[in-house]
Amino acid sequence: MATIFAGLTCCTKVDDHLGLDFIPPYQTLQVELDTISVGLNTYLTYSDSIPSNNIGFTYLGSLNSKTFGRTKVGALVQYLPTYRSDTLETGGVGEKADSVWLVGNFHYVAGDTMRNQIFNVFEVKGNLNNDSTYYTSFNAIDYIDPTPLFTFEMKGMPKYNQYDTLVLKVADQNKADDFLDRLMNMEKPYYLSDSLWLTKLQGLYFAPADNSIKNAAIYSMGLGFDENDSYLALFSHNYDAQYPTIPQDTILRYYTFYDEVDYSRAVSLTTVEHDYTGTGLTPVKDGSESLGTPTAKVGVQGFAGVTTTLEFDENFMEALTALIPEGYNVMVNKAKLILPTAFRIPELYDAAPERIGAYEKYSTKEGIVDYDWYYENEYGGGINYGGYLNRSLGVYEADLASYIQRMLNSEEKNPRITFGMTAYNIFSGGEIELSGTGGERPVQLALTYTLYKKSNQK
Repeated sequence: MATIFAGLTCCTKVDDHLGLDFIPPYQTLQVELDTISVGLNTYLTYSDSIPSNNIGFTYLGSLNSKTFGRTKVGALVQYLPTYRSDTLETGGVGEKADSVWLVGNFHYVAGDTMRNQIFNVFEVKGNLNNDSTYYTSFNAIDYIDPTPLFTFEMKGMPKYNQYDTLVLKVADQNKADDFLDRLMNMEKPYYLSDSLWLTKLQGLYFAPADNSIKNAAIYSMGLGFDENDSYLALFSHNYDAQYPTIPQDTILRYYTFYDEVDYSRAVSLTTVEHDYTGTGLTPVKDGSESLGTPTAKVGVQGFAGVTTTLEFDENFMEALTALIPEGYNVMVNKAKLILPTAFRIPELYDAAPERIGAYEKYSTKEGIVDYDWYYENEYGGGINYGGYLNRSLGVYEADLASYIQRMLNSEEKNPRITFGMTAYNIFSGGEIELSGTGGERPVQLALTYTLYKKSNQK
């Protein structure tokens, strides 16, 4: 029995290489890790063709940033009659306007809400087509009467799930009287046709006044006839037809702001002006054939502001292809792009976008293959892209594995990626300065890849 026990407790040596010679050479895999930091050129870019209509909201306000200068935002809205307390046939003469309110479904977006802003209200005089696309660079001055009808003031945080009521003050009495007379005396056929109505009353434009404080806040204003709606409320009264000195009950009318999303024929849009004077920023138009000289001072800005374009030049391609031995194929498992922030300050991270997107073309929200934002949002599918801010390391990390794999199989020279706000947050607040080419903290690409021999190699 002792002999048997001893035999059972002896160590057995296993040959781990047993059968290895039977695996074809082209099926053996070799995993590698490398980092590339050459040939990654960064440029500060912008786009002037980001659509701003048919998005369900408009925006208004002004704010200043030490890094990114002033952002000034205006809301151009078209409106349609949606309620009146009397009827079109109600008797009465000599109707007089009592007051006009802007009743808005406002939400805070960014900035300092404790500073009081003054807004002008202009009447739109130009035709807008509901089947056209309007961009953030839209020049509203060409479409409005330059003399404001009204002004209003705005301050503080909007009420949660409630309407904010802003009383409009007359800015020009003659202009305001003419506008209100047309509004009160519109004939019945115009109430029955959106198109006809918009030929007579073409909209309003809300914009920060020249004498308003520049460093305040930006708000969104909901559009449409639902829980997001915002509208103009007109209070008036007329007099009894038989006894013209006796006023009748108050008449209340609502005019709701629409955009084409609501299947009306109305158009509403947002205008955005970025002024980088004094910041040292000189962004280049995204998509230009030449982006100039790579720069260390780059960044990402909300409200359709600046973006960072990354160009992979021939030095990068040489470094990438040098990783692949002759006779081998490569499969990119992970390609983590590391975009460092310019400063590692917690307060700056509080104002930074939590995540950034990666685009072939920012203006049309055409994401790169790894950043399939539509699939992610519509179907709830997880994607490996990431793009989130790592506050501990002070970097944004984005996985570009599929993009780099395609780059290896493509003959495109100097491909580019534009990094900006995520697709559903282009009009949100948020800004961050990044460290680009020549900066203290370099942009890097950390690669995890698998090498395997080509099938014709022994």
